[in-house]
Amino acid sequence: MIKGKIENIAFGGSGIFRSNKLVIFVPFSAPEDEVTVAITSRKKNYSIGKILHLHEKSPYRESPKCPHYETCGGCQLQHLHYQAQLTSKQQFVKDALKSIICLDLPPIIPTSLKWGYRKHITVNLRKSGKGFIAGFIQLDNTSLLQIQACHIFPHEGTTIFKLIELFASKLSCQGIPKGSMRILCNQNKTYSFALTFPKYPPVNRKKVIEHFLRENKLVSSVHIRSENETESYGTSSHQMQINNLNFSYSPFGFLQNHLKQAEKMYYDIAEEIELLGSRVLDLYSGIGITSILLAKKNLEVIGIESDSYAVEMAKKNAAENAEPQIKFIHSSVEKSLSPTIKSFMPEVFLLNPSRTGLSEEVLSLLARAITPYLIYISCNPPTLARDLTKLFESGYELTKCTLYDLFPQTYHVETVVILKKPITE
Repeated sequence: MIKGKIENIAFGGSGIFRSNKLVIFVPFSAPEDEVTVAITSRKKNYSIGKILHLHEKSPYRESPKCPHYETCGGCQLQHLHYQAQLTSKQQFVKDALKSIICLDLPPIIPTSLKWGYRKHITVNLRKSGKGFIAGFIQLDNTSLLQIQACHIFPHEGTTIFKLIELFASKLSCQGIPKGSMRILCNQNKTYSFALTFPKYPPVNRKKVIEHFLRENKLVSSVHIRSENETESYGTSSHQMQINNLNFSYSPFGFLQNHLKQAEKMYYDIAEEIELLGSRVLDLYSGIGITSILLAKKNLEVIGIESDSYAVEMAKKNAAENAEPQIKFIHSSVEKSLSPTIKSFMPEVFLLNPSRTGLSEEVLSLLARAITPYLIYISCNPPTLARDLTKLFESGYELTKCTLYDLFPQTYHVETVVILKKPITE
């Protein structure tokens, strides 16, 4: 047991506790907590601990709303005042970038919607009796937590969680040990269930789903995906509004969770790009949101996306929003980036990759390009720092860095950087 004070919060959400040369990461602690810590595991360069005694509470603490907090692994910062969450997230990005840039980061852009903001959540399904039980994975990464509430997801009391539990229990688990279910909150305040099973769906699915939809008006559609097929019951189309434009999306595809804050971020990015150039190459363009927002500013846009269904949705969204001239390429960025640069000669790259960041091949192609501006949207500061290191080596320079809080109550933070490459004739 070691007594001392928590210094600050590390990326991942744990507090940093130092004892001599030992660094201990302590979950659910707050800066300036006076604590006695017990070490629960030792690694090569650090240890993990837990609070045995909280002698003096940090002034940054508050009581978490969720009854599952510290058991469910979904939120890490509910015990901190919102301003303390923002300060910590700004520090996450600063720590990640400090070895490659000297920059005083601006304050993170907060959101007024701190609770009930998530567009979707995903629960795991495990066989139990003749059906399934549904829940979140607990902090031990093994146990399943059956949930009564999720305060970052919009719900009518606990009704939707009772329906999730009921629906899962009625599906036959015969030959199916596990699966997952995504729950989406629709614009009309109904919900959609999108289930994924590894090989084949439950044999009794049609009867269960049709009965469930008749009896429960709160759920408007159910979609089931397995190895070789996808089935839909109830409402087949899903739409959302961003900057007064309508976008159709797949219940299984990538979708920003905090639509209100994402709308602010997309608007800002479009405003910035409008000042930089007229030809934009939108990499990892998804269902076409940023491409269409840029086209609305009379910019010429090409999107590249590897997901075939997302490309179909992007083309549909472009047509429905009166921008059918946008070209969407169904391909990996690795395969199509070089020929598209040669034929299109973009003035701006817009990048929105997954959490894993950019591949070595893409980084190499971007480094060789003479495109003067690059905007990178990242939800993972460590991979952003890794990729920026390579881009800086090729001549790009940082001109602006903006942080957005798209994930209140968690350690996640969205970072948008604008890079410029001086071009010599």
